[in-house]
Amino acid sequence: MIAEPPSSGRQLLLAVAGLFPERMRERRGTAAGAAFRRLETWLGRGKTLPGDRVPDFEALLFHLFGIPLAAKLDAPVAPLSYLADGGAPGERYWLRADPVHMVAEGADLVLTDPEGLALEPGEAEALAAELRPLFDEPGWRLEAPAPGRWYLGLPRAPRLRTTPLGRAVGRGVLAKLPEGEEALLWHRRLNEVQAALHLSPVNQRREARGLPVINSLWFWGGGRLPRPGAAPA
Repeated sequence: MIAEPPSSGRQLLLAVAGLFPERMRERRGTAAGAAFRRLETWLGRGKTLPGDRVPDFEALLFHLFGIPLAAKLDAPVAPLSYLADGGAPGERYWLRADPVHMVAEGADLVLTDPEGLALEPGEAEALAAELRPLFDEPGWRLEAPAPGRWYLGLPRAPRLRTTPLGRAVGRGVLAKLPEGEEALLWHRRLNEVQAALHLSPVNQRREARGLPVINSLWFWGGGRLPRPGAAPA
């Protein structure tokens, strides 16, 4: 949701992903609940805009910054965050290829919160080096400039629609894998990635230390670097 204050005087625009998760509702009687009530006071003095204008938080940010999104295509998060991580997106198509940990639940796999992975920079680069042969095609580049944010650069846009990582965490992933004309090709590639990660010495060392292994990548946020829009501040 986003809250917009009245037009007079100074304004504060809040764009908050998952503002009222269940765990916050359960803690309203605790010290954290006091902060929750103060937030309610702030929101009561502003104007809440309908959340159904955009499908997810990433799309909301693009909307706020005046960057139009094409229908049935990803919000191009990858080239923008790659730029923020010191990369040069150029004219390439970029996908986020974030390292993740999945656990089996019944007939599905559930994506755990990546913030709990504690992946070190050296581990990230070693894992990426192990996986690069699987992406050894003309014009393809797998990069890991930040431990939790990996990128796959492509010479052309794949015919895919992906699910943002934030909408997949804590949920079954089988219904959230890439869709589109080339989906099966990417599903097979993902299977190859998972098989390689299963044999990774990096993962073996992590498992020996009691840390969750990196057992998959999550492709999402594909696109080319968009033109700047009108910033709200």
